[in-house]
Amino acid sequence: MINFWDLSSRKLKAFISQSDKTGMCMALKQIDENLLAAIFEDGCLYVWKVEFSKLTRETATTSTSLSEQPDQLVFSLFIKSKQHSETGLCFDLLKPDEKGNVVGFSGSAGQSLVKFSLNIFSGLSQIEKEEKLTKAGVSDIKIRTDGKIFISAGWDLRVRVFSVKKMQPLAILKYHQQHINSLAFSPSDFLFASGGQEGRIPLWNLYSQE
Repeated sequence: MINFWDLSSRKLKAFISQSDKTGMCMALKQIDENLLAAIFEDGCLYVWKVEFSKLTRETATTSTSLSEQPDQLVFSLFIKSKQHSETGLCFDLLKPDEKGNVVGFSGSAGQSLVKFSLNIFSGLSQIEKEEKLTKAGVSDIKIRTDGKIFISAGWDLRVRVFSVKKMQPLAILKYHQQHINSLAFSPSDFLFASGGQEGRIPLWNLYSQE
């Protein structure tokens, strides 16, 4: 279940309830103010349209769950894309271009690292490329905002760097002694951090933008 909270009132505003077949929601990302993406245990990426409506709870469908506020948040499933045969764990997306095209990458509990694309106007999506890793499990993925490289955190305690265009491996970084939980680029994109279960957060400087 995905919950939406009103930060000012600290009350639950709405929620998206999925079936038992989808499993748990593993990662979320807002594409824009009207589109929300999530990856679930069933290995699928889902994208919902988010809109305001005067609908009441009685008129809501089974795929739409509403609060009792006058202005209701309504969710309609827009895209469903099968990404992995194993449990989907993480994904990241670049911002849509002027034609509505979005490039993203997703990881799972298996050995597949997937590059995919979708269009926020047509709702079309497709798998562009799949990279087979030597070790199973990717816990996090982050794309640098310039759209040139992305990084992944593997269950083998390695951070991997890839090119966005061809998914070409560029570097394998070894530092952590325990599970890598998260990755993050700095606002300037000159550095990125990897957070490990052992409590260490190293900063990495791979490329200058000169």
